[in-house]
Amino acid sequence: MSTAQSENIVSQSVDGVYEGPLLPVIIQMSVPIVIGLLIQVFYNIADTVWISMIDPSNPAIIAGVGLVFPLGMILFAIGNGLQVAMGSVLSRAIGAREDAATQELFAVGLLQALLIGALVLALALIFGEQLLALLGASGELETYALEFFIYSLPGVVPIVLIGTLMGMLQGQGRMTAMMQAVLIGSVVNIVLDPVLIFVFDMGVKGAALATVIAQFIVMAKLLLTLAMEPGELRLKLIPVKGGFSLSKRLSTIGSAQMWIHIIIAGSVLIYNRFVIDVDPMAMAAFTLVGRLDFLIMIPMFGISTALLTIAGQNWGRKNYDRAFAVLRIATILAFVCVLVLALLHILIAPLIYPLFSQVPEVVNYAVLQVRIMELSLPFIAISLCVAEFHQAIGKPAPALMLTIIRHFILSVPVVYVLIYMQQMGIMGVYFGAMSGTFFAAAVAYYMRFRLVSAYSNETSIPAMGDAS
Repeated sequence: MSTAQSENIVSQSVDGVYEGPLLPVIIQMSVPIVIGLLIQVFYNIADTVWISMIDPSNPAIIAGVGLVFPLGMILFAIGNGLQVAMGSVLSRAIGAREDAATQELFAVGLLQALLIGALVLALALIFGEQLLALLGASGELETYALEFFIYSLPGVVPIVLIGTLMGMLQGQGRMTAMMQAVLIGSVVNIVLDPVLIFVFDMGVKGAALATVIAQFIVMAKLLLTLAMEPGELRLKLIPVKGGFSLSKRLSTIGSAQMWIHIIIAGSVLIYNRFVIDVDPMAMAAFTLVGRLDFLIMIPMFGISTALLTIAGQNWGRKNYDRAFAVLRIATILAFVCVLVLALLHILIAPLIYPLFSQVPEVVNYAVLQVRIMELSLPFIAISLCVAEFHQAIGKPAPALMLTIIRHFILSVPVVYVLIYMQQMGIMGVYFGAMSGTFFAAAVAYYMRFRLVSAYSNETSIPAMGDAS
């Protein structure tokens, strides 16, 4: 493919990034991501339904799978870290017209992902059972959790590779190609779930195996897409020059993003333990609500993905005012979208949760959690957009700081105090978690104000974890 053809692919996919109204281009880039995530959520819901149908009267099945979910979040953290790092570095390189960087990023990113994936798989094989025991898996819960965990392991390396490959598309603004890969994987997963769970009588093992097969297919689709239309990338397996420098840039941003999600996953592990101590029935409800809350937050994930690409490319081209405008518009749009969906969730909660469980206690806990916690979700959008902006411009430290503040400095300690010292039970989990969300949103707003003010006064950005 010629250079002119590559530039044409990129310019078509990010039309309107550098000039013109921002809201249409944010929506244009967000919609494919939102559709892809909606498809993924539809699969998650279908997966939950299929798993719950194994034995609708036994909440231990859903709770056992729920115990494994935070470990999956850690793996997702690694994949997402690689995606954000690749998207940030590539988008700024495209904006700054750094041809040397874009020519080497495919090889550097691929080798880095393979090494990380192999390491994670080895650690999971060695320490997996001990981790499940630490999470509180015992008796029947342990049986289902261990089955789901073991059959999920073959998907470790593909998930890590998918993160890097997605970042290569995201950095170029090729959101539709990302959506297509997610669509194919989700369809395969949805079709295989009932076949492996019920036809082959594999139970939760079948659900895990269906996901693994789908992940391999997604990885193959992404590789095929890049092979046919690499855009600004050069498809080679060994970096020729600048590999160490690029790897360092990717690692700086990627490690911060990984730690952000690992901290989130770690806090969920702790919350799970707290909830189990209160009532195992509440754990089943916690798992159900968490899956549907992901649906509520999909718009902000799509918008923040577009934010990273648009802000990163403008930052690379030194269009700083436009980059800040992207942040402002994206934050407002994400907040409003999540608020509307959260209100809808509150209204329909009593109608939808009986579809997932026949145990009255589980349904009551789920409805109570939604009514109390749902209106805190829009404030997560504020923190997420500000954090994603810092990632986009190569300054990951503030994003990591926001996550630490939200979870470990405030939420987890407050939950502990409310549950064990104030004897508030499940209400302590709800109010403790919300305290960190609201405080982190306030800190994020201050960070944005400080960054814009410093730029306006000094025409430069202070070095806050610069990885550019």
